[in-house]
Amino acid sequence: SKKSIKSRNLQRIEKLISWYEKTPIHYNINPRKEDVLSIADTNEDFDDELEIEDVEADANEVVVIQEIEEEEEENAGLERQIPTGTRVKKKAQIKQKSSIRVLAWLPDAPYMKEIRRTSLKDFDNLYYKLRKENKTRPAFYIEVADYLFGKKQNTKAVRILSNILELDLENSELLKTVARRFLDEGEFDLAIKIYNEIKELRPEEPHSFRDLAHAYTKNKEYQKAFDMYKFILENDWKRFEDIKDVIFNELNSLIALHKKDIKTDSIPKEYIKSMPLDVRITIDWTSNDNDIDLWVIDPNGEKCFYSHKRTAIGGKITRDFTQGYGPEEFSLRNAKRGLYTVFINYFSPNRQSITGPATVYARLYTHYGTPKEEMKLISIQLKKSKQTNQVGQLEFLGN
Repeated sequence: SKKSIKSRNLQRIEKLISWYEKTPIHYNINPRKEDVLSIADTNEDFDDELEIEDVEADANEVVVIQEIEEEEEENAGLERQIPTGTRVKKKAQIKQKSSIRVLAWLPDAPYMKEIRRTSLKDFDNLYYKLRKENKTRPAFYIEVADYLFGKKQNTKAVRILSNILELDLENSELLKTVARRFLDEGEFDLAIKIYNEIKELRPEEPHSFRDLAHAYTKNKEYQKAFDMYKFILENDWKRFEDIKDVIFNELNSLIALHKKDIKTDSIPKEYIKSMPLDVRITIDWTSNDNDIDLWVIDPNGEKCFYSHKRTAIGGKITRDFTQGYGPEEFSLRNAKRGLYTVFINYFSPNRQSITGPATVYARLYTHYGTPKEEMKLISIQLKKSKQTNQVGQLEFLGN
């Protein structure tokens, strides 16, 4: 009933507020020895096809980047933070601000090797040739579009990405992948249109409404985004009910940043509490029924993950979603200065969908829910099960 849903929601937000208000502020707290895990001790198989990508910052990005010198002693220090075999670009810049180092995935399909070797002038001829050979392979269109977006050929990329919608309009995973790419590249109207189609196909999944909330926020339609979050909170989502912990954070961030554009009187006032975070990290993914885990190692070397949900300096991770699309969220109100290293652990058996391997999206925030908020989006394709990938590092330098 609506009454019982509201009662459970109030318990949930009260618990979240209690954690927030009890977060330690002083950092003379040390984790237990058994909770400390250095990056070098992870003993996992890292994906050696990831490379560090240097990108220019804009108003919505937090970017690297760290200066890399030729001397052996500098390289030795870097190797302790980056998986063996990682290729490092050297034209890096120093940014005196909280920053994020990005590890970008490079597709290894044979057709992508051909495309990367071809000039943009000769691209069309090669594309039409390769398209005949890969006509019914959605991953082909996605990877080619990604390449073109990277080359700032957005018009061409949008056209190619739109072509895959003709292959299977009823496949929600495929639609999610396409909508997400449009959203990331600023094609908000196209993304919103597709997310609305997904909502009609999958009304039983709160993720459909959360995706729309993100798209409306990007498109500066803040009231519509609020309405999507409200709809999630007002309904019972069975196995996905714990998504509401993340929704409360996102709802309150939206209200804090855009209060003048939103009418909030349709939800209980108890739901509204400004809870800005120094550090916030979330992951979600486009393919259903995958068990993918977020791990974060803080500056103390303490690992926050599904079986160790709270850290000495106040870090918290949400419940482990072993089905569905996530999300999982790491939150920290008062962050210690230093590096927060982000890992994604792919626990599921190998599962290839028509869009290719499972794609995970990570958002790394500093000063979340404040006017100083900055965010970097990272996407990675997971090709092997039982694999752990280091996907980035967030360096928090204080307020």
